[in-house]
Amino acid sequence: DKRLPLYFWGSAYTKFLMGEAQRAARIFHQIAGDLARRVGKVEYRDAPNKQPSRVLKKQFDYASIGLTLLHEALDLMKGKFRRAYRADLPGARNFEDVSDPDPAPKGVDLILARSGLQLHVAIEAVLAAMPEGQDILVIVQPPLEGAPPDHEGSESPKDEKKMTEQALLEAGAAGVVFVDGRVDGSVQARRILLGGLREIRNRKKEQKPEGLWDEEDKGTFINPFSEKAQVLFDIRKSRTGDSSDLLCTGGCLDLVRGSLTCSTEEEFEEIYNLAMSLTVENDHATVVRVKNGFHSPAAGGYCDLKLFLLIAHDKPEDGAIVGSKVCHICELQVHLKQFLACKKYTHLPYVIDRGDFDQL
Repeated sequence: DKRLPLYFWGSAYTKFLMGEAQRAARIFHQIAGDLARRVGKVEYRDAPNKQPSRVLKKQFDYASIGLTLLHEALDLMKGKFRRAYRADLPGARNFEDVSDPDPAPKGVDLILARSGLQLHVAIEAVLAAMPEGQDILVIVQPPLEGAPPDHEGSESPKDEKKMTEQALLEAGAAGVVFVDGRVDGSVQARRILLGGLREIRNRKKEQKPEGLWDEEDKGTFINPFSEKAQVLFDIRKSRTGDSSDLLCTGGCLDLVRGSLTCSTEEEFEEIYNLAMSLTVENDHATVVRVKNGFHSPAAGGYCDLKLFLLIAHDKPEDGAIVGSKVCHICELQVHLKQFLACKKYTHLPYVIDRGDFDQL
C-alpha cells in the first residue's frame, strides 16, 4: 500500500518477528526447562526477549552487501554520492535506478555490479550515467555462486579482475573497487566507499571540490548507531530494488533465548543428546543449527554451546478456540559452570575483537 510511509514497510517485518517471538517464548522456555529437569542437576534460566532498540541495531549485521553500501553512501555520507544504480541483482538483465526521489545536486554516481556474466549490465549502467557528466564509482562483487566467468581463457582471478576493471574504465567509470566477500557493517562499508573516492581523485588531474573529496571531513557523516541512522536504514530497505532486504532482521535468531548451566561434562553431553533428539512431531521443536564455541573460543577464552531450536506448534493457545501456528527459531545456550564463572571478565575483549570500538 503506497499510502503508507516507507518506514512502515521497512520495520513491518521486524515488528512481525518480535510478535512471533513473544508467542514462541512460552513454548520454548517450557521445552528448555523440561530438558534441565530430565538431566536433574542442570539449572535453566530464561532471559527476557530482546528489546526493539537492540533488534534494530542487530539487523545491521544481517544486511546484504547492496543494502549496507547504499545505506552508507546515500544516507550516512551526505554530499559524497548523488545517484545509485543496481547492476548486481540476481538474474537481472537490466540495471535499476535506486536513487532517492530528490538526489543530491552533486557527488559521485554509484553503481553496484557483479563480475562474470552480469558485467554487461554494469557497463550499460555506466554508459547510461555518462551523459550527466558525473564521476562514476563502480563497486564490483563476485559473481553469483555457480556462475561461469565472463572472460573465457583468463588464467587467474587476478586476470579476471584486471579485465573487468579495464572494461568498466573504458566504458567511462572513473573508479572501480572490488569487494571479495561480506561487507561487515558501517565501518568497512565506509572504508570501501572512501577508498573508491580516493581512487577517483588520484585518477583525475583536475582539482576537485574540497567538500566532496576530503575524506576526513566527518562533519558531513551521520553516526551509523544514531536513532536517525536507524530510521534511515529502515527506509532504505524499501529502496534497494531487492525485496529480500526487507527481511534482513530474520538473521537475528536470538530474539528468544535462555541458558542451561551444567556442572559436569557428562551433564553437558546429556543435554546435547536430549536436545538433538527433539522432533517437531513429538516435541514441537527440533535443533536446526549448532554453534560449538569450544571449537573456536571467543576472545578471552570463553566457550559455550549454542543450539538453535525451531519451535513449531499449532495447538490452541490459552483462551483460543482454534489453533494458531507458531514457527520461530530460538537460541538455547549451554554453559559449563567452570567457563561461565569467567564470562564476565572475557566480555570486554570479545566486544573489542568484534569491533564495537572501531573508529569511523
